[in-house]
Amino acid sequence: MNRTANVELDFSSVELSADWRDRTKFFSSFVHFAPLFTYQLNYSSGGAFNTLKKLNIKKYNLVFDSPEEFLKTDNRYLSDRKTSPGALCVKNTAGAGGRKLSDLCAELIDKAAGAFEASPPPVRLYIDCGRDGPASNTADELNDFLDKVTASGLFDPCKLSFCFQAGNVLDIIELNKKIVMKYPGLSRSLHIEPSKDLNKVENAILFYLKFSDAGLKHCSIAPRFASDEAGAGGYLEALEILRSLEFNNIPGVFFISCPTCTRCKIDVITLAKNIYERVRYIEKPLKIAVMGCEVNGPGEASHADIGVAGSPGNAVIFEHGRIVERVTPDKIEEKFMERIAGYVK
Repeated sequence: MNRTANVELDFSSVELSADWRDRTKFFSSFVHFAPLFTYQLNYSSGGAFNTLKKLNIKKYNLVFDSPEEFLKTDNRYLSDRKTSPGALCVKNTAGAGGRKLSDLCAELIDKAAGAFEASPPPVRLYIDCGRDGPASNTADELNDFLDKVTASGLFDPCKLSFCFQAGNVLDIIELNKKIVMKYPGLSRSLHIEPSKDLNKVENAILFYLKFSDAGLKHCSIAPRFASDEAGAGGYLEALEILRSLEFNNIPGVFFISCPTCTRCKIDVITLAKNIYERVRYIEKPLKIAVMGCEVNGPGEASHADIGVAGSPGNAVIFEHGRIVERVTPDKIEEKFMERIAGYVK
């Protein structure tokens, strides 16, 4: 049973990177929905606030590559903005320059308070809990740290949040589930983000496991795509994952295609690729199907708003399973796109 089916997603709980060369196209196409997500602006890359202004981003977190980078940043540079970040994300905290993590937390919170006197955003601490490597924190070290933070009263969800990282998807979820079970008060202050790049399937599994678990439903999450699979920089891939989880308010096209068989009367793979490239930036929620044959296509894809299927000597265009037009092979893509255009006006 899919626990996310017919549930509306809080877009701000999904964080996307703002460092993408084609981000302007995404914002110009998804004009109503793109601003609803939270975006991660990397301070180290330079020009973070120019990106903020250019894209008119309202919800963002500022990411620092190390505690030292954050602590050395001029307070005036951070506070002299019309909008404040939702969180100050500090990565690579392992070792903490010889300091205990609890001491580092206090220092970072003081820094945030100094930079944002009126209403300082919480500091998000990225803590590596991977099983391998000298920079990772062991389970005993992590429990000791959380015990001290909660017992000392240092933890305040308005001042401090956490991202406990691991490279393996199952390890990430299991780790955060254990933390929520032992420290229920942390559930709204956890962020789930892998410590290394994942492929599309792994990112999809991560999203599914997070959103289908009641204990993790209040956590924020960020995908992390491998550079050779990033495609549209993670934006469109993230939307496709969320659509596949059946949230009922995700924008864009839910694309359906048959796996092909001996009954195929058209080149389904080529047609599907061509159609997908032309519809992937449509913002309106729409289900589109490209099927191989008239015999099964319209019935199997009757849940699609509009679809096309091969037929001997021609092709059929159908809407919700009902055939509405027959077209010649050389006009399939052209006529199908004309019909789709009518849906998105």
